[in-house]
Amino acid sequence: QSAQVAAAESRAEVFEDFSKPDLSHWFLSGEAFGKTPVQSRLESRGVPFSLSFSTWLGDRAAHSSGLSNRLEGTIRSQTFTIQKKHVLYHAGGRGAKINLIIDNFRMIQYPIYGGRTINLDTKDKLQWFVQDVEKWVGHNAYIELIDPGEGFLTVDRILFSDEGPPPEPVNPVTRQLLANRECDS
Repeated sequence: QSAQVAAAESRAEVFEDFSKPDLSHWFLSGEAFGKTPVQSRLESRGVPFSLSFSTWLGDRAAHSSGLSNRLEGTIRSQTFTIQKKHVLYHAGGRGAKINLIIDNFRMIQYPIYGGRTINLDTKDKLQWFVQDVEKWVGHNAYIELIDPGEGFLTVDRILFSDEGPPPEPVNPVTRQLLANRECDS
């Protein structure tokens, strides 16, 4: 299945994978996200973080509870031109949200312009969220990742695609069990 994930991602444009050492290409407001992505290997550092690192696609993510789960903050992407039908976020969190701002306007929500905000409540894992932006191809937009203070938000991948999200990778424990031919139940 990892080949399926890689193939699906190769057909998408990676907007952000948080592999850079800092968030200087994002506009930062508040203290929640700090100035650098967190690394998945730092779980033992005591970061107040409940998401399972096994659901991460990469080694780094924008994470709003790296310093404290009570800090507020927003990070905003640079402006881009919408060129694909979907914006895909591999994200998780609780009490936080992702906004897509088109042409510098916060659009009226449902029923006409629904789907520009994703409210996060994913318990303990990252998952794919899809925003359909086909109506706005050719328009300028930016992304806001918002933690109002009592929850957290984690994003490790943002893609632009004409297709839906890639399949979720197989859990590493499951992969190991399937690879062990001696295991029969």
